[in-house]
Parts: sequence; structure tokens; C-alpha cells
Amino acid sequence: GTLRAGKLTEKVLKVFIATGNPHILSFIESLGIKIALTPILPTRKN
Repeated sequence: GTLRAGKLTEKVLKVFIATGNPHILSFIESLGIKIALTPILPTRKN
């Protein structure tokens, strides 16, 4: 199956973002996830 944004936990995202890999960052952005270089805060549903 395809990887869905909902299955990416904050911990996993932090690891991916920490790599600084542009391909990974582009992939995350393509999922519609805003990448913040600041510490990730708990997500809040609007």
C-alpha cells in the first residue's frame, strides 16, 4: 500500500527531517505536510 501521511508519527517525521535529505523533504512536502525546522509541536486539528 501507499504510505499515508496519517501513518507518519511526529517521531518518524523528526527523524526524516533530521536527515536533511532533499528527496525525503520533498516527499514529505508532497504528502501535504508542512515542514517546520523548529521543534515539532503536537498537531492540533482546526
